[in-house]
Amino acid sequence: GWVGCEYKPLASVEEGLKWVKSMGLSL
Repeated sequence: GWVGCEYKPLASVEEGLKWVKSMGLSL
């Protein structure tokens, strides 16, 4: 899995994508 999935459930998919983009990653 990846790091973002274990700290807290995301408020929404959009927030998740924002987090991914902020980390400079791509799906």
